[in-house]
Amino acid sequence: MSQDNYAEYYRYCPNQPKLIISDAICRGRRRSNYPFCKGCPFNDEERARQEGSGPATSRRQQDKARTVMLEKIFKAYDIRGTYPDQLNEELAWRIGHGTASFLMSAIRGLERADPNASAIVVGRDMRKSSPSLCQAFVEGSRSTGATVIDIGMIDTSQIYFAINHLKTCGGVQVTASHNPAQYNGFKISGSRGVPVGGETGLNDIRRVVTNLARHDTGQQGELKKQDLATEYRTFVHKFLE
Repeated sequence: MSQDNYAEYYRYCPNQPKLIISDAICRGRRRSNYPFCKGCPFNDEERARQEGSGPATSRRQQDKARTVMLEKIFKAYDIRGTYPDQLNEELAWRIGHGTASFLMSAIRGLERADPNASAIVVGRDMRKSSPSLCQAFVEGSRSTGATVIDIGMIDTSQIYFAINHLKTCGGVQVTASHNPAQYNGFKISGSRGVPVGGETGLNDIRRVVTNLARHDTGQQGELKKQDLATEYRTFVHKFLE
């Protein structure tokens, strides 16, 4: 799947939890009475009947509510909102899943042979909500099959160092930067520490997260914990010599 059309593929089928499918394929399966459509969280018609409203109206209302909320927290250069009303663990899982899928879609050629090339490094700041949001994000990322390297409580600059030092496909810092304590969020970077903004992937991740339901994918990437404090200290000291 190319990075250009990745945003079109955000659904999964209960019969194929490891495979993300497009909206068009999902609709086609429903029209042909695919046996696994019943009870599926993406079966819009059935969900609307259960909620007691027409399918078109219900879908529009749900899409609008999800879109409005996510537009509030998906900024131009990061994801940020108040905890837990705008940003919580359930949403963090979805963001983790969407982010890992997006970052891994950028892996090319011989890079696929390098185990670290399909890994994502994750760190967090000292906010009270950061540990639980980070854990949920990590679980969502691992549900894609991605390896996650947790480098613990760090400052944001260490994420950029870690991505390049470990040569991963990207990294994420759980932080809301300068915002007050009730805020939290995610700063996403791609290969070589290049920031992921609205025009370079963040809007694609938002579209995926909008239509993604938390689910058992049947996959669980490896979780590693690594302390890079010594390596980072050595790196910084080079600029002081």
